[in-house]
Amino acid sequence: MITTPLNDRPCLDEMTEIAQNLVANRDPELSALARELGTPQATVRWMRSLPQRDDVGAPDDGPKVDACSPPQRLRLPAPDPNCVVMWS
Repeated sequence: MITTPLNDRPCLDEMTEIAQNLVANRDPELSALARELGTPQATVRWMRSLPQRDDVGAPDDGPKVDACSPPQRLRLPAPDPNCVVMWS
């Protein structure tokens, strides 16, 4: 859920750019996953099936997106994605 104050734009913009670069550069791991899953619907089901691991802010638990406040872990793809938490 995104609530006020809205400070999500720089964070989500950077995360989107990172994902777009992986796709544009045909990242082998991401490409293999896309072939395996096949459809957007299958991708959504797969993502929803994964366990969530909270990002507790450990600096060595990365890579981190510094445009987020606090910096957020971003791994694509991730076997245990985190929920992105932002605050001012």
